[in-house]
Amino acid sequence: TSLQVGKDTITIHYEDGKWIKSPLLGLDWPNVREMMAIAWQGAQLTTITENFKKACAKLVKLSEDELPRIHFRDGELSTRAGGQADGGAVIEIAGELPQGCYNAKLLNVMLSSAELVDFTKYPLPIPFAGGNLRGLLMGVVR
Repeated sequence: TSLQVGKDTITIHYEDGKWIKSPLLGLDWPNVREMMAIAWQGAQLTTITENFKKACAKLVKLSEDELPRIHFRDGELSTRAGGQADGGAVIEIAGELPQGCYNAKLLNVMLSSAELVDFTKYPLPIPFAGGNLRGLLMGVVR
């Protein structure tokens, strides 16, 4: 097996004569420090309840979409933007819940470590914290 690196491509050559070629993208890494500063400015972190975490874990399993999403709207979580009327699974959540839409798998990864979050920042990145961890989660915008 050998590698061939060009100006904007990489090719992997296998011993049996097969190969795979991929373009290299000249994408700059985002300025994470700036993104964190913007997201955390004025953040109003609230405690994430165990009921909320359990509801999100259930919904990711109920989604039939290739890219499972969890939609926040009107005091409920749903696998579809239109809720039950749109054929989605719905779980009602006590308390006020800001509008939002998130990749269900990434949301659940965040919830596995986070204790505090500010969902009101959506559609901007939302800040979260847990223990010594601070981070951001990007929402899904249609």
